[in-house]
Amino acid sequence: SVPADGMLVMYVVAGDGVPDNSTVQDALGYDGSGNVTVQRVVEIGDEDGRIVFDMPVRISLEGLAGGRAFYVAGDGGNDTTITPIDAACAADDTERVHRHLEGSGECWLDAGGDKVIYTYHLTRFGAAAPASGAPAPPADYTCSLGLERQSLGMEVRPGGTSSAAEQTVVNRGSLPFAGIGLEATPWYVNLGGAEPGPDTQQLPASITGVSEAGAGGAYMTVAESGTTVAGGLGGGDTAPLWFQMNLAAHGDVRSGELTQEITYLAECREAAEWQQ
Repeated sequence: SVPADGMLVMYVVAGDGVPDNSTVQDALGYDGSGNVTVQRVVEIGDEDGRIVFDMPVRISLEGLAGGRAFYVAGDGGNDTTITPIDAACAADDTERVHRHLEGSGECWLDAGGDKVIYTYHLTRFGAAAPASGAPAPPADYTCSLGLERQSLGMEVRPGGTSSAAEQTVVNRGSLPFAGIGLEATPWYVNLGGAEPGPDTQQLPASITGVSEAGAGGAYMTVAESGTTVAGGLGGGDTAPLWFQMNLAAHGDVRSGELTQEITYLAECREAAEWQQ
């Protein structure tokens, strides 16, 4: 959908392409906002087709920080839709925003007096200034985490220690983590499955260790609760963890499949706390 010459033209929209203040106020209305004034609307791309990307595109509207971002779809007639952009970006960084948005949507931030919008599609974008003394526009922050792999495979002999298995934690939100709490079940050795039963040998959760300092670094014991990792991991950032099984004190473990489940509980810092 990109033009053959690769050139995208951006221009300031005028005339019928610019929604009037009352139309924008109706579309962006929020409690206490007062009247709004459309500051500027720009259009990027080709009116004959929607241009989309697999990575977010950064648009900077000079001098419009503090306004409420929006985009306009339609031809300016009755089918025109004005959509506010209220999701706050994880950072002013393409890779981090991409992990945050996961391939779709838009977000905004203010940078150096400019209104910055990240988006996967190009159309008419603008910003509207609220009336003097009105509350700041909404900023929707999210707290979310993801894992690169859902399961890790490790092999260990009774009385020995496994090699390290790497797991990557992804902050898929826009708020930084205060920390991720790990809650681990005991290990179960069962030839017939992972659930406890008459043929099950149970081992403590603490035979698992986790390291944030590399495969050869110091390992913390993973308890049934109370182990915290990834403190301060920023929105859209990633952090590697390494897990290891230590059976040095368990030379009598039966041969079979060992199963443990670990739950990751993310706690995020409030926006006001880290923006000051």
